[in-house]
Amino acid sequence: MPDLSTRLAREREALIDTIEQPPLPLIAGRAASIRRRRRARRAGAALAVLAVAGFAGLRPWSTDAEPAPVAEPSPSPGVVYTDAGITINGLTGDRVLDPRGRVTDVAFADPDNGYALVECLAGEDPCPASLARSTDGGITWRLAAMPPARDAAADLAAFSDGRVVLGGYVTTDGAQTWQAVGRGTGPASTVAEGQLLRLGAGGAIEVWSSMYGDRGELTSQPERMAVNWVAGAPTATGGWWVGGTRDGRPAAAVTRDGGRGWEVHEFAAAGSTAQVSVLGNRVYVTVLGPDREISAIYRSSDAGRLFAPTGTGGSPPRTGCPARWCRCWTGGCWRWASTTGGT
Repeated sequence: MPDLSTRLAREREALIDTIEQPPLPLIAGRAASIRRRRRARRAGAALAVLAVAGFAGLRPWSTDAEPAPVAEPSPSPGVVYTDAGITINGLTGDRVLDPRGRVTDVAFADPDNGYALVECLAGEDPCPASLARSTDGGITWRLAAMPPARDAAADLAAFSDGRVVLGGYVTTDGAQTWQAVGRGTGPASTVAEGQLLRLGAGGAIEVWSSMYGDRGELTSQPERMAVNWVAGAPTATGGWWVGGTRDGRPAAAVTRDGGRGWEVHEFAAAGSTAQVSVLGNRVYVTVLGPDREISAIYRSSDAGRLFAPTGTGGSPPRTGCPARWCRCWTGGCWRWASTTGGT
């Protein structure tokens, strides 16, 4: 049974959810009415002040010259967006960085230090690529130095030791200076601690190192699986998850031994990929369609060894059965079942 604090929190959330919010046009109409009344009051007060000021402006008791009025500073708002009766004033000031182009890649070495690569895409007006850096978890950003030259594939990778690799160059001082690095000469048999797994241009899983970037393709790839998504970091226990399809079905795979072997899970929902989120021993797999719409969500409470569908669509995953036991779907519940038919 949940403790008292948890129950109170749930009841508070439920109570808030039951409060009906007024429609947006009604809010906008009331706000406009309040503004009109305020302007009317200010106009009446202004007329009274003008009457007094008009008499005082004659100043029959004085022959001194009228002093020049003090100029009022004009505000300089940022971009203003207005729609559906709502006005949003854009941010301005030193805390906002707006380089030209689009953010094409983001990587964080730790919760505070992150990097964002900004480029103009093909078909747009050309512009030089730029690199932004944050040291406060993405709250503020400033421009950092780009490598003197870079490969056509400008993959950005940040490592836990503080090194950042970008387009064949590595920096160890927060993108102030860059040094060229060599490439891996062959396949990598494992992914070591502090290294990363990345998705290569050909769909193969690659191993990246903070010393020289791309080490090469991982020797062991998930069997018969077309990978199109790789987790950005390992789990707390060192596991690496990837997603894609196998035999036309969405699938997710995990390696728990540094890339030597893979466990592959197929899912019976329609989709073109599967992406994984992990919190402790709880693993959630989201099956996505070609347009990134969610087709189904599966969950596991044993670190991803067995999955069950949630209420967001989907049928039981095809994970295969152990030697004597398997799990069968019976109207929304899981139960143990013997392969000989007994339960």
